[in-house]
Amino acid sequence: MQVPLPYRNYQFERMSMSEVRPRHILVFMLFLYVLLECIVVGSCISNVTKSAYVAKLTYIGSDNTEYFYSDTISKLNVRVGYFSTCIQTETSTSTGSWQCHRNETELLINDSNFNSSSPPDEDLAVFFKNTAYMFRHDCMSPWILVVAIIISFFTIFAFAIVPPSEASIWYVVSTGGAFFSFSLSLVAAVWQETNTLTGTKLMEVMADDYFSLETHYGNGARALIWIGVVLLGIGFTCLLFMTIVSIKMGIDREMSYYQSQMGMMDPAFGVPTRNSSMMEKFS
Repeated sequence: MQVPLPYRNYQFERMSMSEVRPRHILVFMLFLYVLLECIVVGSCISNVTKSAYVAKLTYIGSDNTEYFYSDTISKLNVRVGYFSTCIQTETSTSTGSWQCHRNETELLINDSNFNSSSPPDEDLAVFFKNTAYMFRHDCMSPWILVVAIIISFFTIFAFAIVPPSEASIWYVVSTGGAFFSFSLSLVAAVWQETNTLTGTKLMEVMADDYFSLETHYGNGARALIWIGVVLLGIGFTCLLFMTIVSIKMGIDREMSYYQSQMGMMDPAFGVPTRNSSMMEKFS
């Protein structure tokens, strides 16, 4: 005789793929969208998320005899995110580690390779503030994307707590929220694409006596935000279809109930029902 194992979840073992409903797939897609967009919004907050940068700026020191200083920063790598920036300094003898902070200028000044008494480093701090700092604060706006994430989260929450048998008004509300979130995410993606490309191209021609500037668009953040828009668009389309089907089923139920009531009053009216067939049986 086999003794059942303690804490064994037999109900979970009896589950099959046939029990997975379209609403479960929809919730998964919305959750995946929220996860991807959170990675984009949280880019460059720490060293873990620095790979999902929105833009990359590289300050390269001049090596001509008039302006070159061997004891100063020769190269500055900058990765810009929505709420923070990561930098890495290089000199002729050492390479610093990546550091991330919301205050870019303070982060550079406190770097171990930064020499406050060196004219090139002082010039780099000013040049850095006029480019990377201005780019993040003036060209990038994360709040549209944040609102889209919040609305998508509440859409997932509504699907999680409302049973499918409830009134179709919840499907209508969820569809409206998903549509609004999809619209905002699309605007945020286009906004990021336009502003980042424009800003990086404008800064690419900027230079000073000590440093030249190279700019690159972050392909990781670009891919994540557009994948999220596609997922949310597919989810909204599925939700719209489910809403239409739910409303149609509700109308059909109301019509069937109305016809059955009329059929009980007059058997010659409407479609046959169980009550009318029983009346015919006993007549």
